[in-house]
Amino acid sequence: MLEAHFAAVEKTILAISEVASNTGHNLHRGTPREVFIKDFLEDHLSERLGIGTGEIVGADSKPRERRSQIDIVIYRKEYPRLTIGGGINVFLAESVVATIEVKSILDYASIEQSVGAAHSVKNLKRSFLSSFETGHEKPGILSYLVAYDGPTNHETIGKWLTEAHNALGIHLPLLPDNHNDCQRTHWPSLDGIFLLNRGFLQADTSSISYITDQHRKEYPNRQWVWCHTSKGNLFVLFMLLTQAASAIEGRWLDGRPYLESFAIDGVSLTSGV
Repeated sequence: MLEAHFAAVEKTILAISEVASNTGHNLHRGTPREVFIKDFLEDHLSERLGIGTGEIVGADSKPRERRSQIDIVIYRKEYPRLTIGGGINVFLAESVVATIEVKSILDYASIEQSVGAAHSVKNLKRSFLSSFETGHEKPGILSYLVAYDGPTNHETIGKWLTEAHNALGIHLPLLPDNHNDCQRTHWPSLDGIFLLNRGFLQADTSSISYITDQHRKEYPNRQWVWCHTSKGNLFVLFMLLTQAASAIEGRWLDGRPYLESFAIDGVSLTSGV
């Protein structure tokens, strides 16, 4: 049932997006398509999760320093967010489950921009206090790219990824030869690229895998897994996000690092009256 539902949703989103395809400005094509993906997430993900747009900061972030504006931020609602107007928010890195960049057409420029944004977000300092944790929990923020159109050859996308990582000076780690350890590996780049109606490329650190540990032993230098499919792309994205947010955790924000640069002019003590 779920597979059929998400196949219909993906088909519908692609059909509706054609309304914006005849406009003459990239922004007028891209903004409605971004909204379609936001609506999809709001209609399907847990109510414990919020969907927003804006910047992500950590305890070390500075005012006015250069930061990426993220198309879609998926965050835990129990954490605070800062509203700065115009539907834009600032999110604490501790609250963020995943980020999504939405592109009308997947090309090298969009991949380099998305890889850079993912890398900067994943390098933010996150501070928690923990008592327990059960279920699957990724070692950091997940980052995805969703595109409506792009190359028919997945090798082109792989080539662009390599060029983007080289241009940005991002080194991808050598992955372990078993799925459990792969999932615990800090991945400094995009976790997946979803090309609607075409297929998806995901780093082999994903919680959902389509290869075996035997494949991993045979291909020790692997980094990505490409899955060819004309349907099910949104279904897989939904399951990845749901699984990432489903862990039960006794974990909360440690606010002390945010106060390290906060200076008080004077402190005095007094006794009770």
